[in-house]
Amino acid sequence: MSIFFFIFGTISPLTIQGLSYFFKSLDNNILFRVPLWFMTIIFTAAGLIFHIAARRLLAGEIDNLKHRMIKKSKLERNTRTDVRKVKELLPDPIEYNPLDYIDLKKGVFIGLNKDDQPQYITIKEFKTQHAAIIGTTGSGKGVTATVLLYQAILLGEAVFVEDPKDDEWAPHVLREACKKAGKKFTLINLGAVLDN
Repeated sequence: MSIFFFIFGTISPLTIQGLSYFFKSLDNNILFRVPLWFMTIIFTAAGLIFHIAARRLLAGEIDNLKHRMIKKSKLERNTRTDVRKVKELLPDPIEYNPLDYIDLKKGVFIGLNKDDQPQYITIKEFKTQHAAIIGTTGSGKGVTATVLLYQAILLGEAVFVEDPKDDEWAPHVLREACKKAGKKFTLINLGAVLDN
């Protein structure tokens, strides 16, 4: 409908002039007629009003219609997911010891895949790429960060950790990594100062 108003309203002087070459009953000098310009303004305004009203009133209905017509599949990828249902889509976590998989000759261990096979990235990627560790509470973000930092220490990287939540295990794991790598480990506990 908006296209109709656009063709026979906004650009009607061109449309009608073009049609006049195909239909002999139309006057070729129609561009100079006042009723045409009046009709142009009316159709353009009607088209704008219709378009705005339709976009506001029908947008939800069109989306609902599209969603009803699309068949869902468990195999589909790259679709929007309600954040409240993300946990349902993830595999169940398994318990394992990350130290069993750390082998810097293979690369930097980043976790297990869906088939419980270790996944590694190259040391070059690890040293040059940025990373973000995201997840729900209790999903293992701290453990993952500690495993990556442990390997960074073994690779001779300078590691500084600021932990406002006072991780129970990270200081011990990182101290052990420093011991293995022959690096100095320093722990500054600001919480102890605040407790006094």
